[in-house]
Amino acid sequence: MSNNRLKSGVMTMLLPGLLVGCGESPPPVAATKPEPASSYYVASATLQELMDSMVDPAANQLWNAVSFRADASGTHEIKPTTTEEWHQLRRAAIVIVESANLMAVPGRRVAVGSTTQAGADLDVSAIQKRVATRHEELMGFAAGMRDIGGKLVTAADQKNLAALDELGGELDTICEACHKSFWYPEQPPVDPQSK
Repeated sequence: MSNNRLKSGVMTMLLPGLLVGCGESPPPVAATKPEPASSYYVASATLQELMDSMVDPAANQLWNAVSFRADASGTHEIKPTTTEEWHQLRRAAIVIVESANLMAVPGRRVAVGSTTQAGADLDVSAIQKRVATRHEELMGFAAGMRDIGGKLVTAADQKNLAALDELGGELDTICEACHKSFWYPEQPPVDPQSK
């Protein structure tokens, strides 16, 4: 008898679910296609913020990879020797590569406010005008930075100190050339005879 009660109780619990399941199916959900984005890239940070938070720290890490320290016992060369130290340099080089890509995102502002952090540069509106009117030049500098960054990745992979040093100089040169072109007031040409 108790076995029948158990079966009866189970059927009582399952029957409403079975009846609902056998009823009319819900209407099919229409497949919706998302609206295409006007741009897949949103330039959230300014150029100055990219430089301050990504490019400068990564470049400094690469530039300072080899140094010398003098103490009472002599001069000591500090250089990467472990796999982890080389991996850190590789990471910094990748930041350089990808920062160059971020510089190319359309619509990126130069800085927040009307002056840059350095203070000795042009005012932001003048820099923004240069970026807008000479955008292809900026993209050329970004491409050069990206190429050098890629070579720095290879140098780190190969644990090549000489290449790291040479490419660090090339990175410094392209960064300074871009800064002179966009961020600094134009300097009058220097007359070589006036020296």
